[in-house]
Amino acid sequence: MICRSYEQITAGSTAQSLADVGVEIDERINYVLFTFEGPGPVRYRGDGGVPTADVGVPYYEGGQRMVSAAEARASQFYAAADTVVNVELLNTGGSR
Repeated sequence: MICRSYEQITAGSTAQSLADVGVEIDERINYVLFTFEGPGPVRYRGDGGVPTADVGVPYYEGGQRMVSAAEARASQFYAAADTVVNVELLNTGGSR
């Protein structure tokens, strides 16, 4: 896989999607890798639902999740305390 772009976002106490924070996933992208930093946890939902302090998959410092570009577009993040999420936009190579 080839990393086409790297972004760093901050998950906070208002649930946000990648589009909400200005991350665009163009047609070249097949997958997105999220790596979560501390203090966490970051609550994640990839189904378009809104994560809260009690709802969503919790990811702690060092946790990773790779998803399809379609799921990444629907993803939302929430964290009680501001937490950094590293976002790598990947494709499988070739001329895309």
